[in-house]
Amino acid sequence: MKLHTLLTAGALALGLAFSGFASAAAVNITPKLESITVKHGGKMVKIMRNQDQKNTV
Repeated sequence: MKLHTLLTAGALALGLAFSGFASAAAVNITPKLESITVKHGGKMVKIMRNQDQKNTV
């Protein structure tokens, strides 16, 4: 049972480590700032740019 728990925890940690690489945004707010989370109306809201690079205003 301990080995199963250890392997499960290791697989979860490895998956979380690699998930950060896959979620990098294509379009950032600034070169070093992907997004920002602010409180608005009592709720946390994530602000980030539209990721469609062909999008026009």
